[in-house]
Amino acid sequence: MATPPPVKRLSIDDFDEAPEWFSQFLDSYNMFASSVGQALQGGLDRDNLVGQLEEGVRVVTGASVAENVAPFPIIFKLRMSQRPRGLWVVNAINQASGSPVFSSAVMPSWDLTPDGRVRIRYLSGLSTNSKYLFSFRLE
Repeated sequence: MATPPPVKRLSIDDFDEAPEWFSQFLDSYNMFASSVGQALQGGLDRDNLVGQLEEGVRVVTGASVAENVAPFPIIFKLRMSQRPRGLWVVNAINQASGSPVFSSAVMPSWDLTPDGRVRIRYLSGLSTNSKYLFSFRLE
């Protein structure tokens, strides 16, 4: 990630017609922006700040749970510099209906491979003979 530009403070003088309360807002904003700028300059990046998001992972289930071996394991590169604490399903779309899956909890079983990639071994709570599109979040 490229180094962000130096953080510049906003001044009430930059906003000619601002209401009186705006200077208090600017004080809070400037403190926040300064903290975030220092963190980003120290090497903290978006993936480590808000987690890693993997989108567009397709899964096709078989006629029975035993046949769900084909799409698994799902493996993708870990882009975070730290070891993730958790992996969550943030979106699951049934491609036949185009609607989100809300009828059951979809839970991933996952770990890290010896070379540091994320491996999803299986997903519980899927219907048989279905096509899904998933988004996962690592934190």
